Amino acid sequence: MTQPTPQDQYMLELVNRSRADPQAEADLYLDGNLNEGLSEGQISSDAKQPLAFNLNLNTAAKGHSQWMLDNNIFSHTGANGKKSGDRMRDSGYIFTGTYGSGENIAWRGTTGTPNFTTFVEKNHENLVRSNSHRLTLMSSNLQEVGISSLQGEFTFEGINYNTVMTTQNFAYSGTSGPFITGVAYTDAVKDDNFYTVGEGISGIIVTAVNTNNSNNIFTTTTWDAGGYSLDVDPNQTYDVTFSGDLNGDGQAGDTVTYQVKVSSENVKLDVVSDSLPTPNAPPIAVNDTTNTSKGQAVTFSITENDSDTDGTLELATVDLDPSTAGRQNTLTVANEGTYTVDNAGNLTFTPEPEFAGTTATITYTVEDNNGEVSNPAEIGVTVIPFDPLDQPVKFDFNGDGVADILWRRENGPNRIWLMNDNGTRKSTKNPGNFGAAWDVAGVGDFNADGVADIFWRHNKNRGNRVWLMNDNGTRKSTKNPGNFGAAWDVVGVGDFNADGVDDILWRRDNQKLNRIWLMNNNGKRKQLVNPGNFGAAWDVAGVADFNADGVDDILWRHNNGRNRISFMNNDGKLDNTVNPGGLGSTWDVAGVADFNADGVDDILWRKKNGTNSIWLMNGDGTHDDIINPGSFGSAWDVAGVADFNADGLTDILWRHDNGANRIWLMDDDSTRAQNLNPGAFGSAWDIVGM
Repeated sequence: MTQPTPQDQYMLELVNRSRADPQAEADLYLDGNLNEGLSEGQISSDAKQPLAFNLNLNTAAKGHSQWMLDNNIFSHTGANGKKSGDRMRDSGYIFTGTYGSGENIAWRGTTGTPNFTTFVEKNHENLVRSNSHRLTLMSSNLQEVGISSLQGEFTFEGINYNTVMTTQNFAYSGTSGPFITGVAYTDAVKDDNFYTVGEGISGIIVTAVNTNNSNNIFTTTTWDAGGYSLDVDPNQTYDVTFSGDLNGDGQAGDTVTYQVKVSSENVKLDVVSDSLPTPNAPPIAVNDTTNTSKGQAVTFSITENDSDTDGTLELATVDLDPSTAGRQNTLTVANEGTYTVDNAGNLTFTPEPEFAGTTATITYTVEDNNGEVSNPAEIGVTVIPFDPLDQPVKFDFNGDGVADILWRRENGPNRIWLMNDNGTRKSTKNPGNFGAAWDVAGVGDFNADGVADIFWRHNKNRGNRVWLMNDNGTRKSTKNPGNFGAAWDVVGVGDFNADGVDDILWRRDNQKLNRIWLMNNNGKRKQLVNPGNFGAAWDVAGVADFNADGVDDILWRHNNGRNRISFMNNDGKLDNTVNPGGLGSTWDVAGVADFNADGVDDILWRKKNGTNSIWLMNGDGTHDDIINPGSFGSAWDVAGVADFNADGLTDILWRHDNGANRIWLMDDDSTRAQNLNPGAFGSAWDIVGM
């Protein structure tokens, strides 16, 4: 018998996630169409019972994965011409009574070095995307499974690939089940309430006691990867106890008990270290910082990032001066300003009229419902001098003059990284979710308040929405600017009439038609303008001001390497078109912005091999110097160009598909000054709107 590896356990968790909510898996991988390629209703959206590992099936799966690698064959027919059911029997699995089986196989390869876990996840994704494999994966009859993903060399069409080969052997039999199954894990690698490779806890004793008959006991021990399986009696209630070193302190005295009801189907029960009972602990208060403009009061919650692991925060107990007896809800700092906190934990700082800079640090504490007092946490406010001549920084969601980063996940969640002025992350804000059918089509200032707003477009009915944002990374209101035909795409956001409000550039699919929505300063459309047609073989590569007239222009690129710039009048219509020169078709426009602070936007080019180049532009649409800012590995993509340190120079935001991010802070000669790491974010999240 063969134990599952951590990668096998991870794939089982992915499989059981799919079965628990088939529609959610379809939303993730199939644009919501659970029966893609199948007859309508062939797979129901109802939850399917979780699968339990069977070590004999694991042996069969491992043997077949190894055989396919050894023999360079990808087939359900294995050694000695045997089919999957034969291999399962040979491994010791007993088919009796009403029984059935199935098999899925998948492989993924690279000529480089594979990320084992990522390739396992990709194999799962591909199996979900395949209609026949999805049918097997979602079969409601199945109860047990063996999974084996192995690494090795596999040759396909004359190319040797470093490969992850996966076999899934599914079965049910009259002699087996139902099962209580699950995994013990720490959640310490990703902290996402989902098992991840490296989080499994082995050696945990799992005991299920029938609540109607305490002598009816089933017990097992978690495998090396953390999983377990208990074959129990149906139609009973069980107290399931996990015993062992659950919290990783080297002591085996941890115990936690759950009660589950088992009918005729399997039940999944996981134990996670951070869900264990703990002694009452004081709240944890976290430092808070924010920004405001000179002379402008700012209100923000100082408790929303505080927590209490075993109680409830009492927000009305915030004390702004813990060193003084009694609760202080108002504090004045000479020559700086006054702090006031309300009973909901919202702090208002009112600066002195002439104060600018960063305040001296003050501290606060908060209590929980058990009377425990938190650690002192610091509060700092940066007051930014206001210059009416300054143009708002693009992608600035809190009006502090520093570009921020908007993130979106396919299933609807959004996050905003509010950034410090040194290329590092200050805080993460949740502006609210929006349905998975909506896409971020652009980011701009749609009400002239100096704060970036979000333009959304529905990917099916082509409705549009504008989120007008507060200056703290949260949503203020949602506006409906009107619909536009499904054949039209948003291809750019910019100010095409110099009124301080960003407008929307539209282009029709596979045609030469263009339109501009000139916007009011309330998130709604003011006027529809036709800027003129442009050949269907041309794509909009960027929207920026290439002649320093305060009106954004349009950069076009042809797939043969030609480029054009459409200079725009301040009414959304075309003035003239110039040729800035060509660049080989292996180069892509990665961003348009001002890299040398001359008021004229420039063009950042990137080649797939990691080479980069910047065209510093003259004010007439031609390029002057060509600068090499340095190369960056081909696995990195330019996710955006913006000013991340408030020096008036455009910087470059990079993202790796493994979730890593980097920011190049740039010098005024368009070369790289620093390469900073603002922190990673899961690969399921995308940077949008930049």
